[in-house]
Amino acid sequence: MHVHFHMHLDEEDHHDHKSNAERRHCEKSSPVHRFAHCEMRPNTHAGEHMHQIHGSIMMSQQDEEALSMEVNLSGFDVPHEQDHKHGLHIHEFGDMSQGCEAVGGLYHAKRHNHRDLHHGHSGDLGD
Repeated sequence: MHVHFHMHLDEEDHHDHKSNAERRHCEKSSPVHRFAHCEMRPNTHAGEHMHQIHGSIMMSQQDEEALSMEVNLSGFDVPHEQDHKHGLHIHEFGDMSQGCEAVGGLYHAKRHNHRDLHHGHSGDLGD
């Protein structure tokens, strides 16, 4: 599986969460390049009956431009003849020491606590 995402917040929404000092700093500073890498491993607490997904996610962003994500994952146990969809989310923490119990809530740029899984938010990636 190979997926490439380009994401960004609406300009109005993005600036709502910045202080005046942060806005001035962004306007005056030289270009900033941010990079992150996430190594995906199977959840050892989920058991062998779950997908054994592994791979990597590379993220990059220049200044206030859209976030670019390159997702390379494998290990999805699905028949080749069937259509299937998978979702990705961003959680608060990367702590898998207790399986999914320690990862925290889903990330949301507006800092709302969404418990309604029928409505996606910025921590959800893909369709």
